[in-house]
Amino acid sequence: MNNAAKPEPVRMTVANGALLEVPVFERHQRGKNWMAVIDIDGTCPGGLSRRFIDRGRGECFYLIEQVALFDPIEFGADYMTSTGRKYNKRWLGVVVAKTDDYLLVEPCTSGKNAVLLSKAKRTDPLALADALSREREVLLNRAQELSGAIDQLRTGEITPEEVLIEPDASS
Repeated sequence: MNNAAKPEPVRMTVANGALLEVPVFERHQRGKNWMAVIDIDGTCPGGLSRRFIDRGRGECFYLIEQVALFDPIEFGADYMTSTGRKYNKRWLGVVVAKTDDYLLVEPCTSGKNAVLLSKAKRTDPLALADALSREREVLLNRAQELSGAIDQLRTGEITPEEVLIEPDASS
């Protein structure tokens, strides 16, 4: 491997199991978009097998229940012009953290590199410790929010209706 700086992981917002941000997406009506968990397979197009992830609707790009920690993933955004010329955008990476709030994905330059990095991370105790630490942080923050709501309900500072409003609705 070379001594180039490792790219910063990309944080993608998640809500209710839906990915709300993606690194590449083609909005044109002739656009084709997809997300897949990949693996090396010399018999498949581009040398990669793809397990496609279900698309969401509206502003929910993909439903990521099928995506696991340390999965190598690929995003595709293809566009076909009216004259038949095809433009392909690809973005590859490895999921290094998965919480209820976000996916953290380390970018890779190729599918092969993503699969190899994925295999290395699955056996690296420090990578797992880092991922679990991120998940713990999200859970502790949520527990702190709930604790504050409980105290406010008990003291009458807020009503149950105010608690039941989604936290993101006020921002």
